[in-house]
Amino acid sequence: MSSQATFAPLPVERPSNAALKVLAPYRDMVVAGVVESGEAPESPGVQRFLVAPATGGEWRETHRVPLAPTHVRQGDRLLRLTLAQGAQMATVTRVPGGGAGSLLIPVVSAVGSRILRSSDGETFDEMPNPSPAQGLGPIGQVVAAGGRMFGLCASTRAKPFAAAARPEDGMVFVCDDPAN
Repeated sequence: MSSQATFAPLPVERPSNAALKVLAPYRDMVVAGVVESGEAPESPGVQRFLVAPATGGEWRETHRVPLAPTHVRQGDRLLRLTLAQGAQMATVTRVPGGGAGSLLIPVVSAVGSRILRSSDGETFDEMPNPSPAQGLGPIGQVVAAGGRMFGLCASTRAKPFAAAARPEDGMVFVCDDPAN
């Protein structure tokens, strides 16, 4: 006989132009990332980060990151940006001795990508997140393992599987000093 988990809602307050994109555990909290597009396609957006106690409670905003508009005007045409913006995932680095480590969240934006780092889940340091190689997008996903950080570039194509594969689409980049 199989059983099915029952999930109760823990609503995240957000406007109709927003999407919940990141959900990550950290210490005794849950961290959520909400991407809000601008009021109009040419308006800038924002990514808000919220935390709630894992044992239950209210969501509280802890950080905001500006995002570029989803569209740009070129003459009479409105063109959609192909760079997927905002954070799509989060990871926790582990430290020797079993400490809590740091929460790392790569945020992709046409107005300056960055990696957010937090040691408490509430305050964030912002580190630059440039492209690791000429012609590639910034790091969009990271995982920490064995004292190293591994990353994949964010896609700069609207439909990454529609075109022929490029060598960099399958390339993993490695950082031997994730603390810095």
